[in-house]
Amino acid sequence: MPVALLVAGTAAVSVPVVAAAVDQVRTRAAVPQDGSVLVGPSWGVPPGALAGLLAAVVGLQVVTLLVQVLGARFGLALVDGRPVGAREFWTPRGLGRPLATAVLLAVLTAVGTLLLYLPGLAVALLGQYAVSLSFDRRFGPVVAIRESARLAGRHPGTTVLLALVVAVLGSAGSMVCLVGLALAYPVAFTTTAWLYRRLDSRPGTPAG
Repeated sequence: MPVALLVAGTAAVSVPVVAAAVDQVRTRAAVPQDGSVLVGPSWGVPPGALAGLLAAVVGLQVVTLLVQVLGARFGLALVDGRPVGAREFWTPRGLGRPLATAVLLAVLTAVGTLLLYLPGLAVALLGQYAVSLSFDRRFGPVVAIRESARLAGRHPGTTVLLALVVAVLGSAGSMVCLVGLALAYPVAFTTTAWLYRRLDSRPGTPAG
């Protein structure tokens, strides 16, 4: 149920973003002709539509951060054999540091992406374990990202493989009208938590 709610929240925010973008493209793509001269499309966006689109994008980012943080909690709890019911999943206790870590990681990734994309990709790869470390060791954002980079640096091949697996799972889940994310999300979170435990030399207790 918690994962289903997260998927529903992602869909509720992302669908308006896509719909607004498609509507703008369809509206502006009606190119008028003046004789034999083709007039190019106008990409101007009304202020109201722009504000709504920006609000939807911000909302999507907030949902994405929550999915990342709550997903890390879900994966670690499952790998460790701890309860993963709705009450334990949604409680705000202990989310401060991991949420701050996810925000800082998202900002660094965005800045790196603007710098010819590759720095953003490197930040995303090196920071894969940051939120888990923040939950596990109660690290602050800077320390969690630094320790994640050290852990990823010791296992570069495994870290890249994990990123590819998670990306494939997310893409496959999104193709089925976002319904597949209800399966892709838990598998990706659990795989990340399990691998993090193995690389950190602290294997969890299998659930059940």
